Amino acid sequence: QCVSIDCEAGKALECVSSGDDWAQCVDCADEAFQADCGSWSDELAAAAEKKCKVNCASRTEMRGEGEETTTAAPVIQCDAEKEESGCPAPLVCAAGSDGWAQCVNCTAAQFLLDCPYWDAEVIASANTACSLTCVGHRNSQCVSID
Repeated sequence: QCVSIDCEAGKALECVSSGDDWAQCVDCADEAFQADCGSWSDELAAAAEKKCKVNCASRTEMRGEGEETTTAAPVIQCDAEKEESGCPAPLVCAAGSDGWAQCVNCTAAQFLLDCPYWDAEVIASANTACSLTCVGHRNSQCVSID
């Protein structure tokens, strides 16, 4: 863990937190990142993709509309400034902080699974783009209350 011990100097390492109880050094150099990211938890992979601004190629297969899912979708970075944002259909681009933008799935079930892991700016942008409201929070087990 890199909370109390700094990451090794001289490499493209970043301290990435996947939640309240885990953080680790991640090599953001593309070749090393791609070699490592397939074995990470969904939470760590999403946090590392955002911190390193690199997409994990082994996690980019997207779920089709109508498919039942129980896990968060992989993060795909996009360009919110362009009309052709780089998001595969049916995804839309949602802008976040510090120039970060990512593709989001606006199907209600997937949106509710994914949105608790986004930063506040992505949530606000996605809420507007998808006409949905993120009601969860990180580590929440409740997606909806009947």
